[in-house]
Formats: sequence, C-alpha cells, structure tokens
Amino acid sequence: MSAREPEASVRSAISRRISAEQLSWDGDLGHLKGDIAAMADVAGQDAQESPPLRPLDEFHRDPRYAGDLHRADMAWARHAAAMGLSASEIRAAIMQARDLAKKGSPQRQREYAERTAGRR
Repeated sequence: MSAREPEASVRSAISRRISAEQLSWDGDLGHLKGDIAAMADVAGQDAQESPPLRPLDEFHRDPRYAGDLHRADMAWARHAAAMGLSASEIRAAIMQARDLAKKGSPQRQREYAERTAGRR
C-alpha cells in the first residue's frame, strides 16, 4: 500500500457521496477568476508596500530609550537599514539630527556617526 492509496480511497469515497445533482453550478465560473485575480493583485500590492521610514527624532523622543540618544540612534540605524538606506545616508542623517558636540571634535563626531551607521 503506497502513501497515495489512502488519499485516493478517501477521494473516491467522497466523490461517491457527492452526486452531480448536489453540485449544481450556475454556468461559467469565469467571473470568479477575475475577482480572484483582482484580490491577488491587491494582496500583492499590500505585501510589496513597506511601512514608511520613521524619522530619527521620533526615536529620540521615544520613551523606550529614556533620553539615551545613542541607543535611539542605534535603533534608528537598524530601522533605516532595514528600510533600505545605505550606511552613508544613515551617517548623514545622524550627523544632521542633533548636536553631537559632546562627542568631541568634528572628526570624532563623524567617527561616531560612522560607527553607529555601521552597526546595523
């Protein structure tokens, strides 16, 4: 007895129980094919659309980070990378989002932005 035999016997038993008279269709089902195709198109569009990129300042204000702007920068960098931004775009956004003077010289600020953008 193969693995398909039980499936075939169940199908056979079901088909014997359901007669052609019980399955009365009102003609062509072509109109349903169009409806199904339309639903698939809509579902496909929804799946392709990703949520919008959340702004960095939204992460800075998020109470989960309790004012820890470095953690917020890191979380946003991961979010931005997941949304398709490049490391240079992430670095530029971090440099422009807030005053990084406490990080030191402009060179140290750039290094901070590069490290943060690179830790995705």
